[in-house]
Amino acid sequence: TQFADDTTLTASGPHLNELTQSIESELNKVLDWLIANKLIINLTKTHSMLFSNKRCDRKISIRVNNTVLEQKSECKFLGIIVDDQLNWKAHIKYISSKISKTIAILRLLKYTFPKHILRTLYMSLIYPYFVYCNVIWEAADKTIVEPLIILQKKAIRIISRVYYTEHTAPLFISLNL
Repeated sequence: TQFADDTTLTASGPHLNELTQSIESELNKVLDWLIANKLIINLTKTHSMLFSNKRCDRKISIRVNNTVLEQKSECKFLGIIVDDQLNWKAHIKYISSKISKTIAILRLLKYTFPKHILRTLYMSLIYPYFVYCNVIWEAADKTIVEPLIILQKKAIRIISRVYYTEHTAPLFISLNL
């Protein structure tokens, strides 16, 4: 027996009650298929999330095999933190934290390595956070994305070994970024 990890089911509908019934029905079909193929899903690790543009009760109760699925407001999916508002705050906060830690290391190495090595470190350790699935979250509100822009400029200033108030447009050009 093997576990069926990272299985995702999506459904949409205008009425929450009908949607709940539809999801429960489809989940039971999925569970039957998994059992037939000697796979198991861990219902204690299975959860639901409700996306809605309406300001109504945002609770959904989905029951499968007498287990009520935990409803979450955010979850990680393929490395992206998806939240039920689709505003990407949680994801941007998460990658900002990762980038900040790497920038701290870059700052420590600033005078140890030449610029081209620092640029290579930036391209391999920081830049991927800016480009991975950015088509999904880059349309987020400007105030939500702003911390990423600030971090990127901070990294560029460190690589270029300039003062923290230095204008960054010429630095991006000189580093070919």
